[in-house]
Amino acid sequence: MKELSWDSRSHDAIVVRNGIVHLWGFISSESQRDAIRVAAEGVPGVKGVENNIQVVDPAESGAWGL
Repeated sequence: MKELSWDSRSHDAIVVRNGIVHLWGFISSESQRDAIRVAAEGVPGVKGVENNIQVVDPAESGAWGL
């Protein structure tokens, strides 16, 4: 995920337990949220992804200061 060109705060937590990837954090578009999910699904051994990433407009959230 660190190689993505998006803002480094695009995701706050990635936890893997028993083959299930749990994603939390904030991102600026639905397409970026989906891309992160697809990337996680493509990792060998991943059985599923629980995507809790929220789409937030950075202009409205104080540039991720929420």
